Amino acid sequence: MIGLLVERNWARLNFALAFAIIFVSSVVIMYGIGNAWLSYSAPMSYLKATIAAGPFLPGDLLKSVLAALVAVTVKRSYPIIRVRPAVQPAR
Repeated sequence: MIGLLVERNWARLNFALAFAIIFVSSVVIMYGIGNAWLSYSAPMSYLKATIAAGPFLPGDLLKSVLAALVAVTVKRSYPIIRVRPAVQPAR
């Protein structure tokens, strides 16, 4: 999900956009799925599963910031990486 969204927004990628893509794709979606599975497999409510995952949020936030910095640095360092043209559907 992250790679697809970064590739589609490569031409206008900046730190804020990279962070939003990475944070939403990795933290919000994965926490939603992970918390649902935890509440299903363990005898607890979804709210309790979400609260139990809370201590991991600061580390995931920091990893999202670092990943966004790396993505923007790669974009600036390698100007030969171009946006691929969209594939036209077969008729």
